[in-house]
Amino acid sequence: MSGNPHEVQDTNAGGRERSFPVSLALAIGFGSLIAIAVGATLWISLSAAWDNALRLLSSSGESLVDGMIEQVEDHLHGAENQAEFLARLMVEGDLDPRDEGRFPDILLGALGAAPEIVGIGYFAADSQLFGLGRGEDEFLWVKDTWKNDPRTSYWIEWARKSESPAWLGVHWLDRLNR
Repeated sequence: MSGNPHEVQDTNAGGRERSFPVSLALAIGFGSLIAIAVGATLWISLSAAWDNALRLLSSSGESLVDGMIEQVEDHLHGAENQAEFLARLMVEGDLDPRDEGRFPDILLGALGAAPEIVGIGYFAADSQLFGLGRGEDEFLWVKDTWKNDPRTSYWIEWARKSESPAWLGVHWLDRLNR
């Protein structure tokens, strides 16, 4: 023995004495504990930060989509007003969509009052569409049957059950390419 109180004496199979300093054992032990504690703290912090980042991105995305929907609704407010005006005229009996002499002129006036509108039309319960749209260089009168168009089947069914005309939103017309 060397006489050092901080050394641990051990003998190996060959009978030689081997010393292992207690200070080294304590340093390794405390170092390991500190490394585990720091690692656990970092892991908890990073997982919380990741969760917060995902929540923030989700919230930002929802806000962006809500803002875009609001802008589209604001943009289409004029179209909705025109549709409600035309519906009121139809309910009061002042306008018949089947009157090809007068109905296109009324729709032209509605389009003139709202330049952001590309086209406006009326879906009848018998699957007829009467509408007017802005073409490349002229206005296009649209009179068509939509019985086999899956895009309009919901609207047609709704019109059959409805008591009055209503605004149903935006619809794509291939003829107008819009």
